[in-house]
Amino acid sequence: MSEDTMKENADHEEDPRCPTIYFSPEEWRSYRCEWRSALMVKVLGRSYPYPVMAKRLNMLWARNGTIQITNRPNGFFFVRFTSKMDYELALTGSPWLIGDNYITTQKWKKGFNPRTCQIDSTSVWIRLPDLPIELYHPEAVLRIAKRAGTPIRGDRATELGARGVFARACIEVDLTKPLLSKYKVAGVEYEIKYEGLENICFECGTYGHSKSHCPSLHKSNEANKESADPVRNPGQKHEETYGEWMIAKRRERRPNKKFDNIRAVGRDRSSTFDGQAKGGSRFEILSQEEENSASSQQQGIPSRARNDTD
Repeated sequence: MSEDTMKENADHEEDPRCPTIYFSPEEWRSYRCEWRSALMVKVLGRSYPYPVMAKRLNMLWARNGTIQITNRPNGFFFVRFTSKMDYELALTGSPWLIGDNYITTQKWKKGFNPRTCQIDSTSVWIRLPDLPIELYHPEAVLRIAKRAGTPIRGDRATELGARGVFARACIEVDLTKPLLSKYKVAGVEYEIKYEGLENICFECGTYGHSKSHCPSLHKSNEANKESADPVRNPGQKHEETYGEWMIAKRRERRPNKKFDNIRAVGRDRSSTFDGQAKGGSRFEILSQEEENSASSQQQGIPSRARNDTD
């Protein structure tokens, strides 16, 4: 049914309390033209104010031209580019980060409603800890990464063998499906850690909610109260499929106490200088020597002679 026909039929059913506004296909194309080179952007796990996002995105993407940022509901931002190179960089150069959170990018879609639509995929870095050193080969890491998502690129430090604690790769994951948490090589089980994905459910393995708010858990609780399934029976032990190991923890920066230690050592040395009690000072010793010298001169005894007699 064409839009003109819909308009004719609607004229007889027009609700004056909620009128319908019609636009021709030509008008739609005209209005959408300036947004075809735009990206829909959202930060996973946290909302940032417009000034912070604008500053960060300009630093990341405004390299050959300028960008225009429009804030939208539900934490979305629409970004328009004047440079095609900057547009492709922002779209394909992910993952991008602001703080410890990923900046997701998608091509602009007509009719997109930020209040009802959600991010269904993103690029993330995964870690493969305890991997045998011979499997740090790019082809081996790629084969493992394919089971967790769509590989995007490898990690330079991993390829050079400079990082031996864990291998690292960038993949695109489907956030609507359970994340892969483990894999086996030569009969040995290994874990997968995800960087920047804090809100992973350890019940169903998907991103976006905690275990206590897992829909699948609430639906199955009543049905599985008397089940013999060891996974659902709380009275039996079972091997967990998902767990906290999936979240890659960033190493906390330790406070630099070097300067404080130097100052403390300096205070200790000065306070115990030349056997004096703590809280003393070198200048007190010099003053005492000057007083002794003056007293000797008054008695007619040279200071050197006095010292010899002492």
